[in-house]
Amino acid sequence: MADDLEKLKKKRTTLRTLISKLLNKIDDSLNLEDSDDLEESCEILVEKKADLKKLDEGIHKLIDTESVEADVVTSEEYQEKCSRFIKRINRVLRKEKTSNKKLDESRVKPQNSVKLPKLVLEKYSGDPKKFTEFWNSYESTIDKNESLNKVEKFAYLKTLLIGAASNVVASLELNEKNYDECIKTLKERFGKKDIIVSQFMNKLLNLESVKSASNVKALRRLYDEIEIAVRNLEAQGVTKGSFGQLLIPVLLKSIPEEFVLEFNRKKKIKR
Repeated sequence: MADDLEKLKKKRTTLRTLISKLLNKIDDSLNLEDSDDLEESCEILVEKKADLKKLDEGIHKLIDTESVEADVVTSEEYQEKCSRFIKRINRVLRKEKTSNKKLDESRVKPQNSVKLPKLVLEKYSGDPKKFTEFWNSYESTIDKNESLNKVEKFAYLKTLLIGAASNVVASLELNEKNYDECIKTLKERFGKKDIIVSQFMNKLLNLESVKSASNVKALRRLYDEIEIAVRNLEAQGVTKGSFGQLLIPVLLKSIPEEFVLEFNRKKKIKR
């Protein structure tokens, strides 16, 4: 029995020496945060800790009762020291994984991305010239939003209609059927092609004339109004050939006299 006890003690001494060296190595790796080396060292330390515990248990069975208490204290100190290092290793490895995850996420997300401002829909008062723009915005953000039911969409729509347009929903109860009816009525009253075309044609026919060639601000406003009307007519499928002949006398009536003279002069030269 004495020989067996002596052999176990020698093995334990050798194992404790190996563990001490391993802990020193781990301590250096912890300072360097070498994750690859730490993972391997941690696995070895867990195995050595378990082996040491088995040797301690074998020795405690062979030594006398008076010596067991002191030996157990020393054995527990080694076990506790190993456990502390294992916890330190796991903390460093978790920190490393978290950092790598954040780095990967930052690589996926555009570094120069900007937070877009919240989209605010303009209210609609019933002007046919603005119906297409209003409906396109409303349709893309609310009407085609699958997360909203029809009653919720109707509630949104009601808050966006003012003036003549609000009369369409004034007497309608908030339900799914009335939502469909409301949209149908809005499109028939304000969104029909002939109504929109008529509105923009009237806009061209009633342009405010600019008398002075030096009034750059007024000329710019005139140009913008004509451009908007023409673009919207084209959007409704009305070709320039359909209103081009009408547009020339309208423009001549709206621009300064010196511009009209210059236009007529160049027209005669081309002939």
